[in-house]
Amino acid sequence: PVTLHPERQAPGDVEQSSGGLASALRSVADDYDEVIWIGWPGSAVPSDAEQERMSARLLEVSTTIKLIPVWLSQSDADDFYTGFSNSSLWPLMH
Repeated sequence: PVTLHPERQAPGDVEQSSGGLASALRSVADDYDEVIWIGWPGSAVPSDAEQERMSARLLEVSTTIKLIPVWLSQSDADDFYTGFSNSSLWPLMH
């Protein structure tokens, strides 16, 4: 539901994603006591220090959805997210 921009300073470093899944998740979040999103935040964050900083920012901006990042290297993001998921799974399932 968010995209990180670690090269920016707060508050511009975290923005809401515009995709269909993110929009659907936001629209039902108020119907539940707790909603937890675990996933890739849309950006490779290579250093541990930056990952800690961005994790703290996600906690700050979490309102109705608890955001837990799964950190991927740029190579993993390119191969899995852009390559396999978007180029193979998405067309196959839609």
